[in-house]
Amino acid sequence: MKTMLALALVALSLAPMSARAQWVYLSSNDTLGMDLYADLNSVRKAGNVRTVLELWNFAQTGRDGELSTIVWSEIDCNHRSKRMLAFIDYDQAIGHGKALNFQEIDAEWRAIRPNSVGNKQMKTICEQ
Repeated sequence: MKTMLALALVALSLAPMSARAQWVYLSSNDTLGMDLYADLNSVRKAGNVRTVLELWNFAQTGRDGELSTIVWSEIDCNHRSKRMLAFIDYDQAIGHGKALNFQEIDAEWRAIRPNSVGNKQMKTICEQ
């Protein structure tokens, strides 16, 4: 599965994400200075778990030169938790420009707090 995920994300990094994804605005996080989007067409169901492509669009350039990050995440709708599977950083907004960094992650599940950006995201994704 990880090999398939890595190959899929590498393939995605070779062409502009905006050409394929239909980003839907979900929320903003003023503390982190970012807007959160999701590609609702990318949502896949496996029981109570959803996988989804997210777009984090930053107000300021990050330490590695990124202005946006596309993240492959899993959300457990029953346990109200989330984890990242992989991400790609881009040097321009909305997943445009040069892919700066690709990383596959074996992250642990984290609880989604009520009234958070993640909670708004979970409600939207779990309804799909």
